[in-house]
Amino acid sequence: MSSTADDQNKDPGPPAPEGEGVETLDATVATGDAPPKLESPREEDYNPDRSRDQARARITYWLLFLFTLLILFAFFALYNADEKPTFENLKAILELLLGPVVALVSAATGFYFGAQSVGRPSK
Repeated sequence: MSSTADDQNKDPGPPAPEGEGVETLDATVATGDAPPKLESPREEDYNPDRSRDQARARITYWLLFLFTLLILFAFFALYNADEKPTFENLKAILELLLGPVVALVSAATGFYFGAQSVGRPSK
């Protein structure tokens, strides 16, 4: 009695699809074959240094790119100026643009490479 009552109380699940092209997955293991073994995923301890180093490297490369771009822009603007470019014009542009950027780039690269050397064991 309990088996028929349990069978009636079970949820039959979603209806089976009908029509052409419907395939049924057969996941049974042949007799005599060992079932496939499931491997547990490898767990690595979280290492914040790896992501921190990636962020520092990105910042440093972007700042170096910005530095290069500013130098090229300064010479391009000077070349396309209405009046004939002089040394004083170049000096004024470079003083205005390069002072803050050089300080920022040197601080970022020094911080990046200084942090890398602290993390390495000394020889």
